[in-house]
Amino acid sequence: MSPPTPQTASRTDGAEARQKILLCALKLFAEKGYAKTSVRQIAQAAKVNVSAISYYFTDKAGLYRTVFSMPDLIARPCEFAFSAPGLSLASALQQFFVEFFQPLKMGDVVHDVVKLRHREMLEPTGVWEQEIECEVKPHHLAMAKLLCQHLGVNEPDDEIRSLVMACFGMAVHMYIGQKVIRHMSPQLVENHAALDRMAERYGRYALAMVLDEKARRAGAGEQAS
Repeated sequence: MSPPTPQTASRTDGAEARQKILLCALKLFAEKGYAKTSVRQIAQAAKVNVSAISYYFTDKAGLYRTVFSMPDLIARPCEFAFSAPGLSLASALQQFFVEFFQPLKMGDVVHDVVKLRHREMLEPTGVWEQEIECEVKPHHLAMAKLLCQHLGVNEPDDEIRSLVMACFGMAVHMYIGQKVIRHMSPQLVENHAALDRMAERYGRYALAMVLDEKARRAGAGEQAS
């Protein structure tokens, strides 16, 4: 195998430096908050020059926005594979949880992601609003559309919106309840296989909720007729 060219090595070093800046910034922003974290502190932790942060992210605000929305650390798949045509409801719901739990397989760094979101709620900088509009809302709408299709309705009503919230609530608890889960039932999240089993279980639980709502609608229709 031929050695890497200087250009290839430079690109690799640049990607590694950028990733190191992101991870160090994530930890510092999560621990200290946006206002109390300086660019110099991040540069020192990442062992890079301050100019490197300016080069990759323009300024502290740009770095914070990038950290907050790091695509490989946030449970917000752009493809929404769970909504692919042809999937059964059971398969779609299980796929939803498989996708949502994927970042948990990255280990301890996810704790910093969760902590950062908690801090953003307490010390808002404005990025949450953008995150909700650009990432959270489309994710919820994709689930609502899936449920409408399988329940035979054109537009989501409050029952369907409640089902969507219940599905996301189950999934989000795997993040915000990590310390409790690891203390009380660590075997449920101890490795990748365990997380896949949780996705399968949660898919079944979600299916039961949807089928219950389907039965309720059928019963209400019979009473009305």
